[in-house]
Amino acid sequence: MSEDRSEDSESGRKTYEIDPGAVAEPTESDFLTDPTVRAQSGDPRTPESGDPQDAESGDPEDADIDTTDLPVEVKREFLVQVLLLNLGLLAIAVGAMLLYFRWWLDLGGGLIVIGLVAILLTYRRYVDRPTVD
Repeated sequence: MSEDRSEDSESGRKTYEIDPGAVAEPTESDFLTDPTVRAQSGDPRTPESGDPQDAESGDPEDADIDTTDLPVEVKREFLVQVLLLNLGLLAIAVGAMLLYFRWWLDLGGGLIVIGLVAILLTYRRYVDRPTVD
């Protein structure tokens, strides 16, 4: 960027004028999300090896996990726990807002209780889950 500095004689402050034409425009590689495409374009943000797995996570063993081999029960239990936890968080947040902004004690308090029960139920299901060999 090009800046012109000048000093105001009355206040002793320095003022800066920024040339709007000197702002750096984004390049095509700034919008690329695929590390292999970035490596081919010569983007310096790609890892040294050029391997996309290195760019996504520091652990290359994560790429070897195949979720298609999981039993249906495990997938279903995971989905139920995620939905229960999300329901609990949503109910607590909406309940707290109803209590604070509208002062609706019955509905806001009920939603907070429902949210806490859903989170506790999620925790209970997680602790008591069956192990898969």
